[in-house]
Amino acid sequence: MGLGKRFERVKFYSPNDFTCGHNLEKAEKVIKLFSPENEDCDVNHIMELYNIQLFFDNEGRLRKWNDNEYETLKNTVNLFGGTIARFFNKIDNNNVLCILNELGNDSKDINDFWFLFNKYKRYEIVLANIIGELLDFHISFILKRKETVSAYGALIADYFISRPSCAEYLVNEFLAMKELAHERFYFPKELDADKKSQVLQNYINCNTANPNYLKLIVTAPMQDKNELPLNNQLRLSAKEKLNSYWEEKRKTSPSFGYGTEVVFSKKQEDASNSERLENRTLRMSYSVKWITENIDYPTLLNNFIYLFEYVDERFRSNFISKTSQLGIFERFLGMKGVREYPVGIYFNQMNMLHSLQMVGYCEQLEKVNIQIESIFKWFFEEYLKDEFQVEGFVFHAPSKGTTALERCKLLSIEIESVLKQFFILVTNRKIERDLLEISSTPLRVGDVPSFIAEKYIHPKNDICKKAIHFLFSDQAGLSYTEKTKEKSYQHFAELLYKEQMYEDDFYDYQKEEINWLVKNGCLFIDESSQVQLNTEKVGILLDLHNNEVGRLCYFASRPKEMSTLEKMQADGEIEYSTSLFSLSEQRYLNFILNKAEFSNGLDLRNKYLHASHSLLEKDHESDYAQLLKIMVLTIIKINEEFCLREKSFVS
Repeated sequence: MGLGKRFERVKFYSPNDFTCGHNLEKAEKVIKLFSPENEDCDVNHIMELYNIQLFFDNEGRLRKWNDNEYETLKNTVNLFGGTIARFFNKIDNNNVLCILNELGNDSKDINDFWFLFNKYKRYEIVLANIIGELLDFHISFILKRKETVSAYGALIADYFISRPSCAEYLVNEFLAMKELAHERFYFPKELDADKKSQVLQNYINCNTANPNYLKLIVTAPMQDKNELPLNNQLRLSAKEKLNSYWEEKRKTSPSFGYGTEVVFSKKQEDASNSERLENRTLRMSYSVKWITENIDYPTLLNNFIYLFEYVDERFRSNFISKTSQLGIFERFLGMKGVREYPVGIYFNQMNMLHSLQMVGYCEQLEKVNIQIESIFKWFFEEYLKDEFQVEGFVFHAPSKGTTALERCKLLSIEIESVLKQFFILVTNRKIERDLLEISSTPLRVGDVPSFIAEKYIHPKNDICKKAIHFLFSDQAGLSYTEKTKEKSYQHFAELLYKEQMYEDDFYDYQKEEINWLVKNGCLFIDESSQVQLNTEKVGILLDLHNNEVGRLCYFASRPKEMSTLEKMQADGEIEYSTSLFSLSEQRYLNFILNKAEFSNGLDLRNKYLHASHSLLEKDHESDYAQLLKIMVLTIIKINEEFCLREKSFVS
């Protein structure tokens, strides 16, 4: 069978694949030529018959087929099963290698072959020594077939021990994030916990270990030791190997870089300036004069909002990682852990910026004899009492001369303490010190309540998420049309906002999705057939796309948007939540403070409370900046709670 002929055969990938129509055209010719009496089939023809079966199993059909034609074709396809079964039931020790050689190297065909090999139980016939000759090329396909893996368990276990690269199958199955269509891998009982540990150690020790897999081993969450044994010694070995790899890369390979600069200038008059430098560096500069001339504590705290922009105009944290800020390669390429907080270039750059702002700001405050924790103490013990008549908050500030390590330990405790105090205040309407002292249970950030009913807006069902994808994703395929092919738009909503587009300007496949958006209230088509945005709903969806969370109180004075929100909630498209921090903020805090949710978390709270922190002073200083940022965010959120409570947005 020639190579060209093999690639002309029918292939089924999914019911929604763009090649379905073309493949069904080819399938029709094969079906009409099929004769069940003809048993002279090679393996490539058998694979084609099986793929045609898959089309009909998934109700694939061409529009030109009427019901009678479709039923006639389907009845013929129903006969394929007997031909396929007869072929596979003839596979034995004498011919399996020859058959696979005829099959070639197409991964779709090979995957289908092992599915049918497993289905027709040829593992009961073909000996292990024959399969052993195939493992180098076929192991990834065999591992997807549970019964076949079980039948050749000892062979596969020995193969894993002898091939360090097989550790990547273990990491892929137990540690890596899966695509929706992922087929899982199975491992034989003969590959027990000790052997899996040996496979992982062999991989770490080899010269070809992939840094992506090493990273997943280092940051892996706790595992069932029978599934994947990962002790601390093994993690440490992987970490050392990973550090060594990147150190060597920095010496020998050119790198793609970005950076952040923060400058506090004595000459600058404007409070702040920003610029992008040629080397992908963001440069922010701040006026020392402006800061030192406004050293009252309220202004010094407000600088985090209006000068350093720790939150946006709706008091949503700017610390968090947002899907909308990830580049296309960051979203779709590379390996990600099954419980990994998503970080990209934008997040890393903003994280550096906010930390450098904090470090530089603290240095400026110290020059005027102000310790930042003294501002925190003033906020909790004086400001809240004077401004909102809230009594009972206590904050312990470190004494002067305290080391960065000691400050990290104390600040980790104080962050939890003020959150517990706020929790008691919201639930009991006053801070009861005895209640605080009797509780030693750690408080999860997601359990900290709010005074405000229906504080946050979150996408809920698939309709909302699908609408956001169609309107704002650069992968939705709706922003390209023949009419506007000379122009470039980031997404469909931008196209409709900037161009007058009519129904006939779109391809047929686009019209189906446009009609779906019309049906669900995102678009409307006017009398002239122009496709237009429903600005109220699209505006809400854009806010959710960009920020992952909305704020209900900021729509209170806008009746059209409020009416739209009420309908979206009634239809189950959105849901409200009430808590001090939004869900995305909670995820960020868990990423920084612990490993309860994310395997790659910094775990600062636990590291400093349980003395598992680094001994390097520079690490303590970096962690201290992170903890200060969290305390500032907590203060901003608590202050907003009392401000909104004064305006009667109260549960």
